Amino acid sequence: MKITLALFCLFLLQSLAGNCAIDEYEDFGYSTILVRTYGAIPDDGIDDTQPIRNAINAAIASNTPQIVLFESGRYDLITAGASNIYVRILNANNIILRGATIGNQPSTRLVRFNSGVENAVLPMLLQIRFSKNIDIENLVFDNDPYYYTAGIVTAKTGNNVTVDILPGHPMNIVKPYIMGVYDKLSERNKTLRVTWDTGLPTWAPVSGGSGRLMRLDFKALADTVAVGDHVFWFQGNHGGLQCVTGKSENVNFKNVITHNSTGFVYHFVDNKDITLTKVKIEPPGNRVAVSPRDGIHIAHCRGFILLDSVVVRNTPGDDGLNVHGLYLSVGCRFKTRQPHSVFRCKFSARMDGNH
Repeated sequence: MKITLALFCLFLLQSLAGNCAIDEYEDFGYSTILVRTYGAIPDDGIDDTQPIRNAINAAIASNTPQIVLFESGRYDLITAGASNIYVRILNANNIILRGATIGNQPSTRLVRFNSGVENAVLPMLLQIRFSKNIDIENLVFDNDPYYYTAGIVTAKTGNNVTVDILPGHPMNIVKPYIMGVYDKLSERNKTLRVTWDTGLPTWAPVSGGSGRLMRLDFKALADTVAVGDHVFWFQGNHGGLQCVTGKSENVNFKNVITHNSTGFVYHFVDNKDITLTKVKIEPPGNRVAVSPRDGIHIAHCRGFILLDSVVVRNTPGDDGLNVHGLYLSVGCRFKTRQPHSVFRCKFSARMDGNH
């Protein structure tokens, strides 16, 4: 995984021994709105999109500080409608979307429906726009089916590679966008970008074995794999943005995990004061990759930007962290463990101006 900090100016590196002086607000004085009150019930298999929207809209319309509260479990986001956005916070002030936790880990899952169409651009899962003092807490973001798939190499003959698709992974992604080879034991990518998004070969199902075998006749892959390796590929390249924040101020993501994404996982453009704390972009269980594009993309923001205890694992088509802007001061501390394709960072920037 490549990490890129695109800082187009003179900047000063300084230590982060002390805490950054960032204005934070408490949830003292906030009232609570339950999404259940509006019909969003976890784990019932029914589309929760409109009930969640109704709860958020009621919170915004109250013109008072509100916590929109979720329970533990899975909330299904199935029908985005004309807006092409599932969950939207627009022209809002002092709103907290708060999920539940079990053992300090988020236990509320917002799961977006994936059509499975090749190179599909899915509706945004979350958009925050023209808003101030917004917290997103204790949530897990995912897609169903996943926007990628993976399998273990069981055979290689000439240019033909056969994989056994991992349990829970889709078998209908036959065009391998941004294909790579992964060593599960060391948790390290062996080869990246065996394919990109043009001139793609086609995987074909093979009978026998587990019933989940697929084969690809492609020399570029055959030259890089061995039996036992994991091969992964994505449903598309661009796929749309998953969580988008624009033209907003004092937006905070806390204890939020993304397991699967299309396009950029987080996209921040033209904001003031952004904080990500204990945010993770990582594949759970037997999954090996998260997103085909940037993990965190920040551009044209100002004020303070703080990434504290952030983990990004395997966004193999692009950068884990990609930051653009005019910086007066920057402080970074990275813990990069290449064998694990992980970085943890505490990043603080003071930026004046919009560009």
